[in-house]
Amino acid sequence: MFMHGTNPVLLVREVAGLGRSKVVAHTDDIPFLDEYDTGMCYMFWDIILTTDKGQDAIKDVFVFTEDDCDLKITVIDESDSFSGDLQYKKLGEILLERGDIDQEDLDTVIGSRRLIGEILVDSGLINSTQIESALAEQEHIRQERQGRQRQEETISTIKVPADKLDILVNLVGELVTVQARLMQMAVKRIDYEMLSLAEVVKRLTSDLRDNTMSIRMLPIGSIFNKFRRLVRDLSGELKKETLIRNSIDHGIETPDVRVANGKPRKGTIHLSAAHSGSSVLINIRDDGKGLDKEAIRLKGIERGLISASTEPSDNELFSLIFAAGFSTAKEVTSVSGRGVGMDVVKRTIESLRGSIELKSELRSGTSITIKLPLTLAIIDGLLVKVGAEKYVLPLASVIECIAINTQQINRSNGNELILVRGEMVPYISLRRQLYIEGELPDLQQIVITEVNGVRVGFLVDNVVGEYQTVIKKLGTIYKNAIGMSGATILVDGSVAIILDIPRLIDLAKQEQALNISQGG
Repeated sequence: MFMHGTNPVLLVREVAGLGRSKVVAHTDDIPFLDEYDTGMCYMFWDIILTTDKGQDAIKDVFVFTEDDCDLKITVIDESDSFSGDLQYKKLGEILLERGDIDQEDLDTVIGSRRLIGEILVDSGLINSTQIESALAEQEHIRQERQGRQRQEETISTIKVPADKLDILVNLVGELVTVQARLMQMAVKRIDYEMLSLAEVVKRLTSDLRDNTMSIRMLPIGSIFNKFRRLVRDLSGELKKETLIRNSIDHGIETPDVRVANGKPRKGTIHLSAAHSGSSVLINIRDDGKGLDKEAIRLKGIERGLISASTEPSDNELFSLIFAAGFSTAKEVTSVSGRGVGMDVVKRTIESLRGSIELKSELRSGTSITIKLPLTLAIIDGLLVKVGAEKYVLPLASVIECIAINTQQINRSNGNELILVRGEMVPYISLRRQLYIEGELPDLQQIVITEVNGVRVGFLVDNVVGEYQTVIKKLGTIYKNAIGMSGATILVDGSVAIILDIPRLIDLAKQEQALNISQGG
């Protein structure tokens, strides 16, 4: 080859330029200088190439040197044969196919706990460059298959404007209402053929509803990813190794302090989101120093928010940090210490008809849970009747329904309680809570719900039954109504209010505390 003035490096570059490639040079046969023949080429190359040019294009590169070199072209993988499996051949299989080892050599080393490549090199059966070439083939094919998989996923994905999806969700909501009307008509007419058809329509509508809602939803990770830059920037500014805003500045200690307290040097902040009935729960949790209740209490006394003689509960103390201008920070930084932030967070969440809950333990960490209602959704609800009005309770929070009479109701210290299988469960009378007048029925029902692990009942006149509920926003007049998360249109065209169970429970607790403080 050298005798004809051919430079093999140029040939290798030309072949590599036909597509995505990996070149491995075999240099083990190069002799010492005193034995070197300048007319001989002691090297050879393995080129792993992905190309759409075909074998003829590769052969054309060597058209003038094919008699002067040993050229071998082997197809190792084809795009048409890709079935979605990202795994490729094992190292031993590649070496066996290349003829670098035989089956007997492979059987000898395959039972060992050491890496096959190390054993083969140590035993002198092959050299390290042959292992490097086989591993390069493995990695090249794996990356190529990953690329094909991503390409197939991209091809199977289409982009649709969000407003078009919103129209689709609204149409599905209307279909749900029509389906419920069809079912009611079939039951009323006692038409079994229509009832059977209505059941099929109900099943199809339910599947369509679930699929439409899943299409409209966005992965929460796309929102959480935005915090990565914030974490990195604030970590550098505050000299902490991991930190979001208050969790970063107030929560996570410096590395030296964490080590001194027996904690890992790096702090951790967990972000999570989940569905809960007709709401979305977002949790931010850190393993930092937690809240100092005594410091909060003293600051609250200083600000005149609480009396020095009172003994507030943990929840009452933690609620102080949401007051405007409240901060226990000793230093003002670009991130905190000005008393601005948590009060804005709470106002923003409440403007969205949401709630925020904070739990903390000194030297262990803090957990903040944000609960936001779904403003555009279709949920399974339980339709109940109180007086002449109908309401919907999110079915995801409902445990059971119990029929009761007045003899089963027990009053103790102003608390309304009912005995359920040996356990006293507090309940809220929706008639009294929502100021609904009218004559009480002889037999009422209590809907037992569970919120944050606590069971609470709701006393209603009658449970109508399960109802697929299309959530509609409350108008501007009623948007600040407490205990109501939305409304829905019933099959007869009337409107039913969707109740916000956690807010109703909180409202009942506040009224109870007020009555006790006033001696009622």
